[in-house]
Amino acid sequence: MIPSKRSILARVGAEAFIGPNHIAAQEPAATVGRRTPSGANKPGDFGGEALPEWLRGELPDIKRNLALNSRTNRLALLLMLSIFTECCGWRRTMAFESPSHSSAVEIWQTGIANDFGTRVALVVDGRRTFVFENRRDALVSFVHVYWSPEEGQASVLLSGLNYFVLAWDLRSGRPIPFESLRNDFARSIETTYRVPKGVDPFKWTGEAEAQKAFFALHPDIHLSYR
Repeated sequence: MIPSKRSILARVGAEAFIGPNHIAAQEPAATVGRRTPSGANKPGDFGGEALPEWLRGELPDIKRNLALNSRTNRLALLLMLSIFTECCGWRRTMAFESPSHSSAVEIWQTGIANDFGTRVALVVDGRRTFVFENRRDALVSFVHVYWSPEEGQASVLLSGLNYFVLAWDLRSGRPIPFESLRNDFARSIETTYRVPKGVDPFKWTGEAEAQKAFFALHPDIHLSYR
């Protein structure tokens, strides 16, 4: 019985990818094929079935091309995994120090593509603590940090695709209600960016004008999506 062209090519591809010995071991006995007189299949003889004339000359090239393709696919997979791992890594993209330089609020974002996640870190006396993490789409286009006069409290606003406000007591390192600093925070935005009178400074941070002003004030900040 002469096998069809489709079955032969499928068999050749499988041998090139995982090897003929694995094929014989994994297939049921009824599907391995007829035995040669010696009682064992030889690699590439398709279970003792007659090899068509049209395939004999092309068989080495087919196996070589399939093996090359399998190696290329493995390399492509490794490259994709490497890129994925890098995108999911974290790097510091912004840092806002307190007036006395003893504390800082840092923004960390995913590497290469910065919009896959955002972290906020609080640095006090050289010790960094991550206090917030957002794993959703994170296009951060405006950040403002406010420090209380004695630097005992800090608060931050992140605006962009998402909107977050956070506040902490620096002595204890614990979060506090943002509302306790809301009025002072609003005045800080108005003073820093000269927000037009009568405009809500919190809503203003989501405007294109605010984003432009933010990056103009912080030219050292470079993001992948900007």
